[in-house]
Amino acid sequence: MIGTLGKILLCCLLLCSLYGVSVRAEAGDHYPLWTYAIGESVKAVAISADGQVIAAGGYEQAGLFLFQRNQSTPIWTTSLGGGCCGGLDSLALSADGRCLAVGGGLPVRLAFYRDQTLQWNYRMDVTFSSIGIAANGSYFATSCSDGQIRFFDRYDNTTRWSHSTPTPRVALSADGRTLAAISSIYVKCFDWTSPTPTWTANLDESMGKLALSADGQWILASSSSFSNRVYLFNQASPTPLWNCTFAQNPPSVTISADGQYFVVSLGSSFALFNRTIPTPSLLWTYNFSQQDAGSYYIALSADGAYLFTGSAYHVHLFHRNSSTPLWSYAAQEDIGSVAISQDNQYLVAGGWDTGTVYLFHLTEVGPPDLTLLMVAIIGGAAAAAGGAAVVWYLHGRARDAEEAVAEAEYESF
Repeated sequence: MIGTLGKILLCCLLLCSLYGVSVRAEAGDHYPLWTYAIGESVKAVAISADGQVIAAGGYEQAGLFLFQRNQSTPIWTTSLGGGCCGGLDSLALSADGRCLAVGGGLPVRLAFYRDQTLQWNYRMDVTFSSIGIAANGSYFATSCSDGQIRFFDRYDNTTRWSHSTPTPRVALSADGRTLAAISSIYVKCFDWTSPTPTWTANLDESMGKLALSADGQWILASSSSFSNRVYLFNQASPTPLWNCTFAQNPPSVTISADGQYFVVSLGSSFALFNRTIPTPSLLWTYNFSQQDAGSYYIALSADGAYLFTGSAYHVHLFHRNSSTPLWSYAAQEDIGSVAISQDNQYLVAGGWDTGTVYLFHLTEVGPPDLTLLMVAIIGGAAAAAGGAAVVWYLHGRARDAEEAVAEAEYESF
């Protein structure tokens, strides 16, 4: 039996036919499976390894939202409290989707949830620059504006250890046993058992962004100074294996689970590298259009096969074999956070202006925007009355996306 949406679409298509409006797919465009407006700017999104659970956090009111991928309404919501002085700082979701660690709110605190139940709070009158969580949620680490790195387990709100260092950021390996940090002019590596770094690298310039491979073996760090430099370390040594100077300061870096591939964002462009021996090789670069206004938010899949970017007006999905997007979606708002499930099948983005969470599938295309369809019909009817031909593009069909992905994966063999 045809549902309400099906009836509406059928009527729209009949009207298009009546007024001579041609509706066809435009290859390369895509629609989300669903969207949901959380009522405030989306500060962060995360997704479980299998894509079953999606988490989103709001900026102004520090609202927290959990979704299951098969429904667009949250299965659970709560709030840390916000307002003029509150808001979400950082969020981390375990790979199994059961554990959520968040920092921010009013009063400011670290909160740990398991199976949608608050386990404990830790009051901290600070802001959180980053939170890293182990794949099973057993351990997590925070970096804060008070110059402290803190390491926790999930059982209580007592820190296992802390380390004092200026302006830190942290990242945690999937097993929770390796922690990487940047602080002022330093890059540091820790074992989970001790607050004393296993090594410290003095780079004599301010460090800005950090990424750690899920296996804990590779550390990528970018400067925040005018050197515009990115460094690659192995977990075993404080001596950089590689560094590269770029035309502008990198606002973000990301790395695959095994460290084989990594991405350097340059705002108006980004560069994809392969960690070849003896030095990494540049695979390709992509320059954003003037309308996109660049991207500071890039997610790299665990195996390095896919890159998902958010910009001022679009999200784009790439395969590592080509700098041409497999598909794109016109979000018409700033995208402030993106993530890819470990199985590469699901992708999530968070919008800043309308506070919308977008869930995409790698190949399956969601329903079209009916508002745009009605605009097309009205425009088509008006043009038909004047004797002009009108063509409207129905963005994306599953077949188009599947063919693009299949082609990209075929070329990788």
